[in-house]
Amino acid sequence: MWREALVIVLGCISSVAGTHTPVAAQAVPEHPLVPAIREVLRRENPRIDTAEVLEVKTVPRGGPTVAIGLGHSDAGFQGDFRDELFGIFVVATQAARVLRTLQFIPTPRWGDYEFTLSG
Repeated sequence: MWREALVIVLGCISSVAGTHTPVAAQAVPEHPLVPAIREVLRRENPRIDTAEVLEVKTVPRGGPTVAIGLGHSDAGFQGDFRDELFGIFVVATQAARVLRTLQFIPTPRWGDYEFTLSG
């Protein structure tokens, strides 16, 4: 079953000399899903200003297309970890639509986490 093939891995980005690699550096620029993902993330947290598509993957053998999105407040961290919000979505890439939200995940540490899809 495709759900068993989808594994979500959470890992901390390594830091060097007290700095970290920003998650935004790994984003797919100008992805057509960005407006749809931003809209869904804003429904969960209206303070989300910016959204990015981090990864899109189709599950083999007729499974859905899954995307990881990241939204954050342009104001930066102000005490609420939900202001950097990851989302895992089933998407229609041709129509640039979010079909279903699988999970919202607030960052455990601002600007220091990434998610990837494997399986």
